[in-house]
Amino acid sequence: MVGRAAILQRLEAFGGLAAADGVGLHVYRPFHKDTAPSPEDTAPILAAELAPCGTPTAAGKPCWITEFGSGLQSDSCPSNDNRRARQIDVFFDEVSRLRTHAIAGAFYYDWDQGRPWAVFRCGKVTEAGRTLVRWSRRLEGL
Repeated sequence: MVGRAAILQRLEAFGGLAAADGVGLHVYRPFHKDTAPSPEDTAPILAAELAPCGTPTAAGKPCWITEFGSGLQSDSCPSNDNRRARQIDVFFDEVSRLRTHAIAGAFYYDWDQGRPWAVFRCGKVTEAGRTLVRWSRRLEGL
């Protein structure tokens, strides 16, 4: 695996970021916890993942977080989605801290509407889905 900073440095060295509007990132590492993360545990991991965004490392370009998220393994109804909802809160707390100069957008990964990533289960939106909606309304227009 090649680190994010090394890739960005190589792209910049060859002029590859000059024509770009932003840098696309997938952010999954902070979500791989078995229990609901605390800000103390997860915020430093997220800060490291998002550190290049809007800085000279990324040619001053903002990041587009093209995928982030966490799976929910249980198929039980109703779904216990507290862990994912808490992870989303921690994630957007960090995104909010960075503001729009560094993060241009973020998309939760749920392309196939299937398990384990789905935020619509058991005939209704899960707690993680409601948390995503709440944050999208809160951050809209920043």
